[in-house]
This record gives sequence, structure tokens and C-alpha cells, in this order.
Amino acid sequence: MKAQGVKQKPLAEATGISQAAINNYLNQDRIPGVDELCKLADFFNLTADELLGRSLSRQGGVMLRQTPSPKEVARLRGQLRALAETFQKQLDQIYGTLDELDADQEVDAAASAMLKKATKPESPTRY
Repeated sequence: MKAQGVKQKPLAEATGISQAAINNYLNQDRIPGVDELCKLADFFNLTADELLGRSLSRQGGVMLRQTPSPKEVARLRGQLRALAETFQKQLDQIYGTLDELDADQEVDAAASAMLKKATKPESPTRY
């Protein structure tokens, strides 16, 4: 995954799969369930079979397993890299926007507090 530029944390956030589970899949300590496989396939814009490194074709009504050619693997890797880069850029933009919103909210809260303090009537002085 690192070769494609996809990091575990953004992948976990985008798919709703825990980072620990993704790490287990990569280390082959655990096999993803059907739901996780579908989420990963959707993220990478692949079918589950493509994600598993296989493709299917119909010949005479029989489904045959085919191993992708090196050229096809290289093409898919290129597409995967491009998708990962696009996704990372989009995440960076989202996080940047969220940081700006947080800063704006802090400024708004400070301004509101200052306004309340400035418009608060002073209590009469007692002698």
C-alpha cells in the first residue's frame, strides 16, 4: 500500500475500517470479511475480484479465473496511485477547510465574548 502512496489512517477514515484491522490485513494476520472487502473495493474503485488480484470472464457460461497480465497489473497500479494521490489531495483540502473553520469559530467566540463584555450594563455605584 505504501508503494501506491495510500496510508493506513486515511484509508481507515475513508472506509470506516479500523486502522488496526487494515494493518492485520496487510500483515496477513486477519482476512477481511465481505463487508470490509466491499468497502475496500469501493474505495479503490475496483471489484472485489480485482482487489483480490483476479478477474473473471465468461466462456461458454463457465466462470474462469484469470491471472492478470503484468501489463494489466502495471495499469491498475498506475490507476491506484492516481486515485490515492487524488484522495490525499482531497483529504488535505478537507482538513485545511476544517482548520480554517475551527480558527473562524475561535475568533467568533472571542468576538462574541468581547461584545457581551462591552455591552454589559455596568452596575450602579453605591456610596
